[in-house]
Amino acid sequence: MKNTLLFTIFSFISISYFSQEKIYRFYFETNATELKYEQKKRFDQFLDTINSMTHKIIDVQTFCDNRGSDEFNGELAVERLTFITSQLSKKGFTNLSSQSNGETLSGESNMPEDLRKWRKVEIHLENLIEIENSSIDNLENSAVAEPLRSTFDELTISDLKENNFEAIILKIEFFPGTNALLNEYSYYELDRLFLFMKRNENVTAFIRGHVCCGSDLYLSMERAYAVYNSLIQDGISPKRLSFKGFDNTLPLVEETSEENMQKNRRVDVIFSFPEEDIDQSE
Repeated sequence: MKNTLLFTIFSFISISYFSQEKIYRFYFETNATELKYEQKKRFDQFLDTINSMTHKIIDVQTFCDNRGSDEFNGELAVERLTFITSQLSKKGFTNLSSQSNGETLSGESNMPEDLRKWRKVEIHLENLIEIENSSIDNLENSAVAEPLRSTFDELTISDLKENNFEAIILKIEFFPGTNALLNEYSYYELDRLFLFMKRNENVTAFIRGHVCCGSDLYLSMERAYAVYNSLIQDGISPKRLSFKGFDNTLPLVEETSEENMQKNRRVDVIFSFPEEDIDQSE
């Protein structure tokens, strides 16, 4: 009876102890080796709520989406792991069990539709002591902080044909005076454009770059090329793509405010099909 009681108590303690393990996920932008924007804020908050005296990190794993070569993704995952473990080491977590997985799916049967959800780090954390009302619980299993929407979430071939293949403005914004993407929404739009091109193999795309606030033909070309080159790097054939800079000759709005100026710093795309496909039903 005593042994049974001890076994029961031990089992209860073991279950309670191991139930403290939780997984925290943070998400990377395309090709980024460090966390940015909202994800960086979340990770900093995570670091502020843990320490090596009250928590144990069981495992750290980094992943990539399925764009790029195996070699590129493998190296990218290693760099992401290096960034994360270096940050954790500042909090006293050293000699960590860690693994860089590239695009390996670790038990998942399919790559998530939203590619952001696979560009991630997973941190398996165990509470060594019970901490009530800890703010870290708000981060547990958190997905991307805010739902994003893309032009391509619901765009169909029928939509394109009905609108006579008019230019579609991409929700991609740039830092003023550069071809650098401004925010996570811009990276998400680029992801969805890639998936649209991948699904619709007969579609070709003419990518057009624009600037605001004065003439800069070269910068408008660089912005168009940034989108063009990203698609090629991810595996879209260059035979399906073309690009051109249009300087500031096609403004969307009058540049009376910073918000309007930002709208004119943009890239848009005109899709087309082989001539024989235009009149065919889907």
